[in-house]
Amino acid sequence: MRMNVQPIPTISDKSNEIRHLSATIVNKEILPNENMLWAWRDGGRFGDSEIEEARLLREDIKRKVKGAGLWASHLHVEYGGAGLDFIEHAYMNEVKSPALSKVMVLLSPLLRMPVSQLPSFAVALCGASS
Repeated sequence: MRMNVQPIPTISDKSNEIRHLSATIVNKEILPNENMLWAWRDGGRFGDSEIEEARLLREDIKRKVKGAGLWASHLHVEYGGAGLDFIEHAYMNEVKSPALSKVMVLLSPLLRMPVSQLPSFAVALCGASS
């Protein structure tokens, strides 16, 4: 299900850009690759080369998230995060939550939820690999 995010005229340009960037990453990087992102956890169905390909894919997506300035969105810049304020962070979560199905996960390298409970979107963006 492709996300269709339109600008909201009553919010800041920065918040609209965050919404757009988040939806773009989900649409172009996460949703088309969802099955492959989970390859390393699929009970032996995938071989070592496919598992390595999945790891490289997660790393590539992580680089794109960082490049978009959305990595660790809740952390201040001086701690390696995006430094989003509460409203900006809330709008990013609003956009990515449908892609997460039932789980709301922050884009954070500090995430401590067991990997087995994460949807592929979170695994890819948080860099969890095993």
